[in-house]
Amino acid sequence: MLLEPKTEGSEPDAALAVFSQIVLLIATLTLGHVTSRRGITFIGEAGIALLLGAAVGLLILSPLISTHGTYSQIIGFKREFFALAILPPIMFEAGFRLDVERFFANIDGILCFAFAGTLISTFAMGGLVWGAGVLGVCTPFHFLPALLFGSIVSATDPVTVLAVFQRLGADQDLYSLVFGESVLNDAVAMVLYRSLSTFLTVPVTAAAVAAAAATFVGVFAGSMGVGCGVAVLAAWVVKSRRFRSHHMPLESSLVVLLAFASYMLADGLRLSGIVAALFCGMGMAKYVKPNLAPSSRDRVSALFKLLSTLAEVFVFVYIGASLVNAKLNAPHIPAFLGVSFAALAVSRALNIYPCSLAVNVLRPTGLRIPQSHQFVLWFSGLRGAMAFAIALEAAEAMPDERGELVLASTYCIVLATVLVNGGSCTWLLTRLGLRAAPLGAKSFRSATGDVSSCNDALRGTSDASSLAYGDAEEGGLPGDGGSPLSSPLLLGAGSEDMQPPPHAEQMRQGVRTSGLLRQWTHVHSAGAHLFLDGGSNIDQAHSIVGDIDTASTLAASVTGEQRPSGWQRVLCMGRR
Repeated sequence: MLLEPKTEGSEPDAALAVFSQIVLLIATLTLGHVTSRRGITFIGEAGIALLLGAAVGLLILSPLISTHGTYSQIIGFKREFFALAILPPIMFEAGFRLDVERFFANIDGILCFAFAGTLISTFAMGGLVWGAGVLGVCTPFHFLPALLFGSIVSATDPVTVLAVFQRLGADQDLYSLVFGESVLNDAVAMVLYRSLSTFLTVPVTAAAVAAAAATFVGVFAGSMGVGCGVAVLAAWVVKSRRFRSHHMPLESSLVVLLAFASYMLADGLRLSGIVAALFCGMGMAKYVKPNLAPSSRDRVSALFKLLSTLAEVFVFVYIGASLVNAKLNAPHIPAFLGVSFAALAVSRALNIYPCSLAVNVLRPTGLRIPQSHQFVLWFSGLRGAMAFAIALEAAEAMPDERGELVLASTYCIVLATVLVNGGSCTWLLTRLGLRAAPLGAKSFRSATGDVSSCNDALRGTSDASSLAYGDAEEGGLPGDGGSPLSSPLLLGAGSEDMQPPPHAEQMRQGVRTSGLLRQWTHVHSAGAHLFLDGGSNIDQAHSIVGDIDTASTLAASVTGEQRPSGWQRVLCMGRR
């Protein structure tokens, strides 16, 4: 034997298992960088991590290593570790840098795909698998277990979407739809699975269905409330300026801890930590980030970017190595897997195209979801760790060969969608002309309406910016200048060839025509009056190039206008 641990479950075995995962992370990041530099687009970090993890899983299962179950238990997929250690930084960071205006401009499509579409996919998938079993094409399933399988594989994974679509630089409207659907329908699929699984032991009655529906709505409302509530608390903490320290990064530490607290609180209350962390990140980006000291802002942004990058890569290594849990030796897998892939394609189409039609009927002509976006939405239904985590739970609830079939099929679906669908997305987006422009001026244009006015404001405050860099900041030294993330670059400086962003005219129309977006604008305006600190012009002036949401604050500092406090502005609005 090449390697034989002496004591089962000993600390050296655990250390060796963790070391192997670290080596896989290093190899994945290195190979991903090499493939990117060489222009290889058919595989990225996600696919590389899956393959390397699967190779380790095969090595563990081989007779070359005598594990006595130790390494399998350590490396094997653990849902609690995935949910509590891996997901929180990924989901918060996604919300923290999400284009909120564009997200709410597409909220009708996101909600339709995530709620109605997931229900359609679940029942279509379950019905097709149940029908194939009745016809003798594959292992027969009762209707309820078939629905459970449908709810599992209907969960498109936000981690997978982030890993693939961010690398590709997809069109922002398309990215908002795909990512928004994956975040919400992940939680929808989990709540739907748990609601359906109760009927394994409880008779299906009208009262039970009503209770499941009420739980469904309550989980989402409660999760959003937790996320927004923690963001409001963080906004108050930062605005009060009582927690800035020159000796330790207290302010940024509190923000990071509150970000994790939103996920843990929601999960502890049996709500959706994913939804809570997403909305907490969105709220903090709007009402906490502008009031942070520049060094704290850079520190928080860089920390969550680093954690989310490592966590995203580790998820796929973790899934690949979970081959030891996948039960691929279960009987009758080929037939059931063939039925599963066919049903998956049909159920996804029944989700995307009818929902897109319903959304387009209610949208103005210029804002409708084009056919190219609909096809990419159908093709890019990427499954990931969440589906596999639910499948592990289902395998325990169905302790026969059907549970093993569900687990093995889900694992194969995750591998296929990430490697095949994710790997071909680059070619598909390029072919359809849906790659985003390399220069991202859209946020400044949508926030201010005029890029040149921002340039004038920034040039006019160069002296104030220089003075601000000399002020002592939290955890920094006077005159340290902050990090490169907040370097004072002017918009358009040295970029005479800057082009308008794609769909800029469409977004300008969306601001005028989308009622939901107008409501969001009113809510954001009221929140800005309450939580954004109007008296911190000097602190914000030099970092405004990294935070376009405070352009109006900078303009006011240029003109020397005395800005009233938040409550004074609210009272003035009431008098008007």
